[in-house]
Amino acid sequence: MQSTTSEATQTTTNETPQSTTEATQTTSIGETQSTSVGTSQSTTAGATQSATVGASQSSTTGATQSTTVGASQSSTAGATQSTTSEATQTTRAPTTITTTLATTTTIPTTTTTTTTTRPPSRPAPTIEIRAVLLILFQSALANTGSPEFQQQAAEVENACDVIYQQRFGSRFVRTIVRQFRLVTRFRTDEVETDVDVVFNETSIEPLPTSSAVAEALAIAVNDSNSGINLSVVPGSIFVTSEPKSTAIVQFRTNDTFIADLLNSTSGAFSKRSSLIKRELEPFFFEDYQPDFISLTPTSFSNGSIIHEANMTITSDATFPNDTQIIATLTRAALSGNLSFTIIFIDGTAVSAGEVSSSVNLLSACGLTLLSLLAAQPW
Repeated sequence: MQSTTSEATQTTTNETPQSTTEATQTTSIGETQSTSVGTSQSTTAGATQSATVGASQSSTTGATQSTTVGASQSSTAGATQSTTSEATQTTRAPTTITTTLATTTTIPTTTTTTTTTRPPSRPAPTIEIRAVLLILFQSALANTGSPEFQQQAAEVENACDVIYQQRFGSRFVRTIVRQFRLVTRFRTDEVETDVDVVFNETSIEPLPTSSAVAEALAIAVNDSNSGINLSVVPGSIFVTSEPKSTAIVQFRTNDTFIADLLNSTSGAFSKRSSLIKRELEPFFFEDYQPDFISLTPTSFSNGSIIHEANMTITSDATFPNDTQIIATLTRAALSGNLSFTIIFIDGTAVSAGEVSSSVNLLSACGLTLLSLLAAQPW
């Protein structure tokens, strides 16, 4: 049992001083222990003094002294001092402190980079025109990134878009201003511009001629009732570049011919043209990129269906010869990816052996001709 006393008494008697060289000290441990925490202390001169500081202690000199560890101690000067160490000491069970260490695990991050190669894009059918504008030249117009260039280019493009949309409909896509530059004509400074007129590569209609493109712009800017706010010097419009088109060898399919295919404005003609264009163009693009632009059927005739088409390439490219075209059509015919069957190419029946022989024969003839030319004494 543990008792705690919040007061301890210390008594000092101011009587006859006496010095004693001998003292009896008694120490008792493990007896009754009184502990006082946070109590009051009072002092009286010449009388009784009581003090409590965390425990009770009383001291006198020259007398019998007894000490109690952590408990009550009392001493009487010049008299008999007795200390009673009858206190109960209670030992608290040790406190166990458990410390948990947090472990941080860092997981390395693996970054995987995937590189995707885009297939090459087909060049759009584009006709480039040049014209002289009636505007004041600013040096900023020569900088395609300047606000002045952007504003003036937007004005030109908006006007041209209206003109060509009205003239060519769905075949037309957009116009793009490439540059403005200062030129001197007839001792006068003028602003010259280059504009790309871009057409639809998926259209089944033939690409407009360069003369038709230049004429459409000239008519519109000279017509005061057209509503076009674009001032162009008369006679300054001309074409600087255009794609090239040529007819390729005929090919025949085993489909049944109908009379509507003779009419280029009929639904049957449009449907057949779209089919041929959609399924054959990938083979031509693969063989003749990056110069190939489009394949456009131009006519169908009876027998089963005989197809004629034009191939369009960029302005600075060279057309493939008939042998190359036959090889491309043959590869398409034997690919198994067509929804129609090509049975003749340039009058020759299509089979793996026959077409190969035809191509090899043409190649042999070409080599023979070259040998004969080389043997001539020029």
